[in-house]
Amino acid sequence: MATSFELSLPICYYYCKPYVLTYVSIISLLLRKLLNADLPDGRYVAENDKGIYWRKNLNDEGGCSSDEDYGVDINRNFDFKWGDKDGASNDPCDSDYHGPFPESEPETKAVSQYARDLFPEGQRRSDPLNQAAGEDIVGMYVDIHASGGYIYFPWGHENKRSPDDDALQALGRKVQYYNKYDLWAPGSPDFQYTAAGDASDYMYGALSTASFGLELGEDFYESCNNFPEIVRINLPGLLYAAKISKQPFKLVKGPDILDMSPTLSLFSGEMVVSVQASDSQRAAGQSTGDQGVSSVQLYLDVHPDNYQLGRDTTWTMSLKGSNSGVYTFETEINFDAAEIAVPSQRQGISSGRHILYAQAKDSDGYKGPVSSLFFDVEKSDTPSPTPRPSRFPTRNVSTILLYRCILSLHTCLPLTPSPLLFSQQDFQLDSQQDFLQDCPHRHQLPQLKLQLHPSQSQRQVALLQNFRQIR
Repeated sequence: MATSFELSLPICYYYCKPYVLTYVSIISLLLRKLLNADLPDGRYVAENDKGIYWRKNLNDEGGCSSDEDYGVDINRNFDFKWGDKDGASNDPCDSDYHGPFPESEPETKAVSQYARDLFPEGQRRSDPLNQAAGEDIVGMYVDIHASGGYIYFPWGHENKRSPDDDALQALGRKVQYYNKYDLWAPGSPDFQYTAAGDASDYMYGALSTASFGLELGEDFYESCNNFPEIVRINLPGLLYAAKISKQPFKLVKGPDILDMSPTLSLFSGEMVVSVQASDSQRAAGQSTGDQGVSSVQLYLDVHPDNYQLGRDTTWTMSLKGSNSGVYTFETEINFDAAEIAVPSQRQGISSGRHILYAQAKDSDGYKGPVSSLFFDVEKSDTPSPTPRPSRFPTRNVSTILLYRCILSLHTCLPLTPSPLLFSQQDFQLDSQQDFLQDCPHRHQLPQLKLQLHPSQSQRQVALLQNFRQIR
């Protein structure tokens, strides 16, 4: 029986919903609240009168008579440490005016109520200033601002480390790995100023969820020409935050899968999966990344959190070596050779789409975020003729379709293979457009069709090693 493979290397985020909250995800809710309250939108002024650098809403009932200074700073209006004089102003004409009382503004109420409904009530603390939220909390809040190129996290109302500072520091450094921003962190030299009653402190302090924010770009009014680069360096960090959102303070301390590469043999039905993992490479010196990687587990068609012994298939990968804190593991899977552990699958893997999940564990016992790839299997009992004598059995396989997709925020991004990946002697290339059903809204993606050249029929297709996942 011949087996062919169609591979894709997505970044799958099993627990993105409902634990990820960004301003982007609640735009429609905010607009609905604003319209229902018949309030104007401060965004209109910010976009149409750029000279005054407007940052507040348009609530003109606060007592400020200036046409250029009234309104409430929404990011000083949340109900945690609201009104602290060192982090907000009680002058209605100041740009950081905190409003007449906590959650006085419909915009703040919309965000706060949505978060209170979303994040579990049972994990909230009675004394958040002194009591750690702990490693078992769920949820992630990401606050997106402009500008300056900073990553900030609690506390913001004072330059003081929070009870969960080790986890928040680790989170900040993992995001910093991608965008290279400065850490506006308590106790750091780049802590800029205090902000009382802000959203990030509220989400962590009042609701006990992981929380951080980004100051994107370099200007209050960023040039549109800079947005592609801003997205490029910040999207991976946002994806990472989504990836750990089920248990952020625990998963952030575990090792990262840096690379997950399958190598296919068209002629034997075998797949060799190689994984590189590290606890330290993206930790930037944080003590939570000082550990080595003790193991990597591979799962077939089941997320590690849902694995059941005797029902699902898993492999413990073999350590092949380490270099500068990066550990390489490898597993060989023969889908046609009854290697599958589950009895019902011992006749060989079934046709259709399958997912491989990988998760690494460090020497302290912390597991890191899960990574995955998926592949399609198509089987045929009819062998194709052998054009010339060969020591390799000829399979009825001539085409592999390769594509990759990043799944997050309803976006699919095509990734271009390296020009060094293929040579005309080996393959004939034909680009085409196709729909990838697994991408939200079925975005079109370029699909690369690789036609095996007859003269190269004895080569194993190992080119997938050169595809690198963005993590």
